[in-house]
Amino acid sequence: MQIDRHTDDFLTQARRQGGSAFFPALARRLVSDFWLREGQVLDAFSYGTARWLTADPLAERLVIHRFAIGARYAHAEALPANVRSRYEALDLSFRSDSPTFDECSLFTEALTWLDRQPGLLETIALMVRSVHYLVSPGPGYDISHSDPDLPFSIFVSLPIAENNAALRLAESILHEAMHLQLTLVEQAVPLIRNAQATGFSPWQQKDRPVRGLMHGLYVFRAIDEWLGAASESGLGFDQHHYVAKRRGQIAEEIAMVSDLGSSPALTERGRHFVQWLIDGRGSGNASSID
Repeated sequence: MQIDRHTDDFLTQARRQGGSAFFPALARRLVSDFWLREGQVLDAFSYGTARWLTADPLAERLVIHRFAIGARYAHAEALPANVRSRYEALDLSFRSDSPTFDECSLFTEALTWLDRQPGLLETIALMVRSVHYLVSPGPGYDISHSDPDLPFSIFVSLPIAENNAALRLAESILHEAMHLQLTLVEQAVPLIRNAQATGFSPWQQKDRPVRGLMHGLYVFRAIDEWLGAASESGLGFDQHHYVAKRRGQIAEEIAMVSDLGSSPALTERGRHFVQWLIDGRGSGNASSID
């Protein structure tokens, strides 16, 4: 794999000077390079989940809602049966009806919460082109998913009329967008040496590939940074309690992978990157580890 020097230099700079785990200055380059590298007939504007998976730019895109993420637009997309079955095999259940007014308002409110961190909404807008609505197994349960074979699609449930619904949905959107972004980073700079190596995941409570642990660490470090920014701007009592509880949970989970930075399954760049996240340097705070 040929290393993309721009991405490599950016990650090195972030380690040495501190910065956001969202990599707002890198996202545009990652996405642009992706389309140049792939050479697909699809582009960011014609992209759709079914179109991508079937490699057919003329496939019908079953748009059930169109919404703005910052200055860009994305689609809520229903999936035809032949594509939906791929994810139903993972026990994901889909909604295919158009979202209600309250659900659209909830999605907009979630994006407003994400906009409290400078540069974050623009990063999400670059990463998320298609959204699929999932059915939650019940109140209090949030379901989200992304697929490394789908570069710009996320799957989320909508906890309508539930406690802290907008914050929870915002976290789901951010969670899956950051998985997509790290996948693009991996395509530019090798971070994993041994894809077969495993370790215990505090998020899934079982052994998982080291790549999955790295993704979990990255995603939850980004979520923690966003929650920290959100906590600085006028929270109600319930919201404050929710944010404090989530940050405490995330800190405990990250502590459980504190030795990941020394894993021989990571490349040298991967070890530097992972240790930066473990040390909390991917949280917008200027610092140096060199």
